[in-house]
Amino acid sequence: MSSAPRHPTSPFYKIAVDRLIEARIAKSWSQYDLAKVWRRHQSIVAKVETYQRNLELIEFLNLCTLLDIDPVPLVAQIHKQIKLDQSVLPAATATPKGNVHLK
Repeated sequence: MSSAPRHPTSPFYKIAVDRLIEARIAKSWSQYDLAKVWRRHQSIVAKVETYQRNLELIEFLNLCTLLDIDPVPLVAQIHKQIKLDQSVLPAATATPKGNVHLK
């Protein structure tokens, strides 16, 4: 089973990461400071902030908590923008068994 390609540099992913960066800077934290409370190496924070590493949902929510961000409005903003730009969504087809495959 192949998975859909991941696009960490999509404009929607960039919105989320940029908000995390803004919040880190607002707290006057360095990447090292964030890494310490997140219990990750600073290089992981750097890769996230330079769009070289995707965040999993739980990681994103954890970072939102650490940075005092309410993720609901942020996700709602991204969702709204995705709905406005349907061209970024991959085409999907359903199989006879009801499984959906992305093209």
